[in-house]
Amino acid sequence: MDTHPEFRRQGLAGTLLYHVAQKGFLEMGAEDLVIVADENYFAKNIYASVGFGPTERTVAVQWSRRDT
Repeated sequence: MDTHPEFRRQGLAGTLLYHVAQKGFLEMGAEDLVIVADENYFAKNIYASVGFGPTERTVAVQWSRRDT
């Protein structure tokens, strides 16, 4: 999601996320919602503002092979 610079910091992303989550629970029967977020990216604060919190931490390793 991206918000136009003139409309940032007004709670729009958090409000949209809240309503989408409510639709998932109330209309679609979801029991759990999962969001994967970079712990060093500001989006995690938006998720926290509507009640999401960390439950697990995922670590990945990538091995690139150089052909010589």
